[in-house]
Amino acid sequence: HFLFTPLLASTTVGTLEFRCIVEPVRSLPDVQYFQAECDSIDTDNNKVHVHDPFHGKTFALDYDKLVVGVGAVSNTFNIKGVHENAYFLKSLTDARRVRQRVLECFERASNPFTPIE
Repeated sequence: HFLFTPLLASTTVGTLEFRCIVEPVRSLPDVQYFQAECDSIDTDNNKVHVHDPFHGKTFALDYDKLVVGVGAVSNTFNIKGVHENAYFLKSLTDARRVRQRVLECFERASNPFTPIE
């Protein structure tokens, strides 16, 4: 799916619903989509050699136009504890996690046994 990441923050606070910033790639006209992992690209013959992560089989795909979209990893600058204690905002899963944590904090704060600090 295509995720419009600039609006992720709006989903965490409820301004937008999660489904408003996602568009399934499979629904685009004249596009053939395969979820696979690329092993190599043969630009001379316009072929992409991939393997299926679900079944472990390899196959080749012919292409006329090739769009390569690579992922990204958050840089924590080797600061200890960041992965265990920080909330990232790069995916819908991250946005849901942040939203759930904010709501949990409100619920805890409204509890009559929560000390005033």
